Amino acid sequence: MTDADAAGGGRTIAAVRLASGALGLLLIGVGVRLLWSGTADGTPGQVAGWLVGTLLAHDLLLAPLVSLIGLALPAGRWRGPLRGGLLAAGALVLVALPPLLRAGSPRYPTSLPLDYPRGLLISLAAVALAVMLIRRPRWRGAGQRGEPPR
Repeated sequence: MTDADAAGGGRTIAAVRLASGALGLLLIGVGVRLLWSGTADGTPGQVAGWLVGTLLAHDLLLAPLVSLIGLALPAGRWRGPLRGGLLAAGALVLVALPPLLRAGSPRYPTSLPLDYPRGLLISLAAVALAVMLIRRPRWRGAGQRGEPPR
């Protein structure tokens, strides 16, 4: 690869990033416009409060908690997958908290029609299964070479 090829690839990547950013900003604008004009009074403020609350909960609660638990885990082959699993589980819980903590029936029953506690439990079980599958022992071939399974 020549320097000219590398420069051309860098310009292409920069153009793709710029186009992606512009498309993202356009979609955010469409979403804000629809939220502002197509929902009941007070809904944009509730959505903004939920977004800010989620960001604060992530930065002030989830990230420090996962970091502390990750530091407390002993070094080894499970440390990375457990950290990833904890991060995914914490994010799932943060996203699920508003419908889980909502008192009474929702204002729009068709907008929250699902069994959210069951959905959260299924999602957390899927995360636990993914962590176990990532670190599953590699049995095939290990015994044939006289090596212990990892």
